[in-house]
Amino acid sequence: MASALSTINTERTEKAGMEIACVILKPDTIADGRKDAIVAYLKDFCKNNSLTIVEERQIPPEIADRMRKMHFDGDAKLEETGEKVLKAFIRRGIDEVQYSDLLRKHGLDLQDKKSIGRWIMDVETRSYEGKGSHLVVVAGEGAISKLFSIRGGSDPMFAEDGTLRHMFSKKMSITEMFDGAGGKPLDNVLHIPDTIEETNRHLRAYTGKGYGELLAEINSKQPDFGCNKLRR
Repeated sequence: MASALSTINTERTEKAGMEIACVILKPDTIADGRKDAIVAYLKDFCKNNSLTIVEERQIPPEIADRMRKMHFDGDAKLEETGEKVLKAFIRRGIDEVQYSDLLRKHGLDLQDKKSIGRWIMDVETRSYEGKGSHLVVVAGEGAISKLFSIRGGSDPMFAEDGTLRHMFSKKMSITEMFDGAGGKPLDNVLHIPDTIEETNRHLRAYTGKGYGELLAEINSKQPDFGCNKLRR
């Protein structure tokens, strides 16, 4: 764990200035009892990296469901998701014949990345429907870059040592996603938006306040970000 607390990407954070970042813990992470350990780790990380946890709250199922659907909104996002799945197959040493057979079980063609992405969206939507998420809002200089640096890659089997997805995921295989008739969502624990625009979208949905509004409020109420305060 020490490596994640000390090896953050400072190249952008030095120039970023005050930022707000958010961490969204996925439903299975909460159901399996991993939430408290992850939040405790985030508190230590914030303390060691001049960040402040300014809010923590449960996300009702209806809002979580809507945001999951928005996450996959648009053909470009679906294609990007499909491309990530194919890259995950390759990284795990599964050859084209094998993963073509896995995809075919679900009526998918490896050339149609958009359809693969849509299938992943359907699996996540169906598996998480009616289940809430958990939000942690963090503020401080370069908060987005600092938190994103400890997220880990989309495929937890290859997430970097010391990242959240490496430490807290179940390391399920990519083939497990395609087992059974319905498939299973990849257990990658959490989501951390990596841009201000995406952070704004999540904050507005989860807190009712946009990025700029919340940042102004935080600056006026908690000017000292050197300590790790928690506002409930």
